[in-house]
Amino acid sequence: MSVSDAGVGMPDAVPAGPVEFRVSSADARQHLLEIFRLRGDSPVRRVLDDLRGTSLENPPSVVAAAARAVDLRAEFFGGAQVDRDRPVRVTILLCPGTYRVVDLNRVLAGSNQTERLRVRGHHDACDASGRRSDAAHDDRPQDTVRQGAATSPTPEVRLVPTPDGPRFASPGVLPASGPVRFVNATAQGGEMLLQRLRPGVTAERVRQVLEDGRAAGSVFDGPAYGLGGLSAGHQETLGNRSAPGRYVLMSDAPDIKRGVSQATLGAWRIVHLR
Repeated sequence: MSVSDAGVGMPDAVPAGPVEFRVSSADARQHLLEIFRLRGDSPVRRVLDDLRGTSLENPPSVVAAAARAVDLRAEFFGGAQVDRDRPVRVTILLCPGTYRVVDLNRVLAGSNQTERLRVRGHHDACDASGRRSDAAHDDRPQDTVRQGAATSPTPEVRLVPTPDGPRFASPGVLPASGPVRFVNATAQGGEMLLQRLRPGVTAERVRQVLEDGRAAGSVFDGPAYGLGGLSAGHQETLGNRSAPGRYVLMSDAPDIKRGVSQATLGAWRIVHLR
């Protein structure tokens, strides 16, 4: 898949099951590709309007209401944040049906352009209604990472609920090259972005930038990249290809209660990629 200011280049249809999307862009500015399916008879134009309401430039009360409306009208299966220097591979389990694909950054800027993605066939991880069967999907022991002659489970990053808002539960070390599974265990949408830190940056300095809104200055070494929005209870897998180092793991998705970025509430963590 390619994404640019001109739109999204993608296949018309894919087979049901785990689908690997290789997302890239020729543009210097970032694009955030999102894959979603409408709930019931929700009109796609209404969902796009709701998404625009989630812009963090809006008042928190507007953002929170719009985020709740998005959750009611659409189910998000993931995506990728990319630019010309940072392609992303993401694997998503898709069951039969029709999905919509958008560049969220362009939607926030006023675009109503969407693409249709048709998922055809059958997969054991999907039930008779064409929805994901959690039991069938989660009990697949073959989902492992090769480490020499041995195998180990794919590292998992979870976004979990707390009284103070979503938080990341994650190993302190993640593979710089290899799969990383992201699970949204909260009752609202979330995302998993990674941004490389400059040497010597402290956790307190990161907190000041993400939670207090201070200028980033020389905190980050390059833009963020990673996985797009994921509805509650879903998961996606990042095929990571990054330089080793210290990164901040974060979710910039809007919180449905407070109407601010989840990272502002503490949904971030420093990890090492090795």
